[in-house]
Amino acid sequence: AASWLSSSDVIAFFLQELGSSVCLRPRAFQVIAEHLPAYLNVSSTEALRQIEQESLLPANTIRSVRWIKPVSRRSASQQTAFAIATFASPEEANDVIREGFVIKGRTVRTRKLPKEPRRCLKCQRWNVNHSAANCKADKETCAKCSENHRSGDCTITDPALFRCPNCKNSGHEAWSHSCPKYQEELRKVNDQNPDNNYKYFPTADPSTWVLID
Repeated sequence: AASWLSSSDVIAFFLQELGSSVCLRPRAFQVIAEHLPAYLNVSSTEALRQIEQESLLPANTIRSVRWIKPVSRRSASQQTAFAIATFASPEEANDVIREGFVIKGRTVRTRKLPKEPRRCLKCQRWNVNHSAANCKADKETCAKCSENHRSGDCTITDPALFRCPNCKNSGHEAWSHSCPKYQEELRKVNDQNPDNNYKYFPTADPSTWVLID
């Protein structure tokens, strides 16, 4: 059924019947690439084709790559950074998870990007059905100290003075994966997305059914 729905003629029929306000977004299979060279221009199509060539991947396998942390937030001496690579099919993504990327003769480790709890960057709440742009909270909540100001304007730098607005405990920010509230929300997401428990994106190939330790 999924293959039928993804065929171009069926897509065209559904879009015609549903109206011009409807768009169809293909499923993306995303992989985290660890310690990519910071100098890499991930927005360059030429750079992506070069990675494919060095990694012995078919042309146009990599749909896109984006840095996880904005370039503006890097330290002056930073040499590597983590990025998210997007693929059109689970088979392509699984090949990269197995073998990694090769860049300038060096193998870059990769792993599947699991679905995680979604956090509003204004109110800081987890698993809400809105983003900061349409959050209806009267005031912004700082992810570092829980006070009512933008997180980027917070002057607290000592982690011991951080106070999470979700669990109300000190010593970590709202986005910390060690936060008990985050762990609680992550369990809910994992229950709703069984694929999170697998090392690869599950396909008909039994070798992709390996569970995460």
